[in-house]
Amino acid sequence: MDDVSVLMARSEIEALMARYFRAVDTRDRPLFETIFLPDSTCDYRGAASDPSAVATVADAATDRVLEGLTDIVAGLRAALEGSVSAHQGTNSEIIIADAGTARGIWAMQDWVWWTKTAEPTRMRGFGHYHNDFVCKGDRWWISALRLTRLRVELDRL
Repeated sequence: MDDVSVLMARSEIEALMARYFRAVDTRDRPLFETIFLPDSTCDYRGAASDPSAVATVADAATDRVLEGLTDIVAGLRAALEGSVSAHQGTNSEIIIADAGTARGIWAMQDWVWWTKTAEPTRMRGFGHYHNDFVCKGDRWWISALRLTRLRVELDRL
């Protein structure tokens, strides 16, 4: 790939990840359909498994690899049920492998407030997203996503 094509791919992948963070926070199913392929995977295992976590931190997205768009959306909805969230990804490291594949790492921080639960809780997390991307047609998609945590802070509200 020439330099301009690499820069364009990087820009498109950064915009894709911005849509991912917005889709998670807004629980926007149609937007998820522009981010994940039908056979994409998401691995959030351990993302909210701090020993002090309360039952409101649903295991639906954190105890197994989510496989396929339908499973990804259902798992995220279940894990974030009754919450408001704000996810941020920064410091992207993107490697374009060839014209059709790429890998990326984002430093991340998120806030999740479960206020409509028996034990209102706030979680603040720090870590990294590790993603694989594929270009199909004229657009980039997340083919695999893995969230790793460096720290999780939980507080009862």
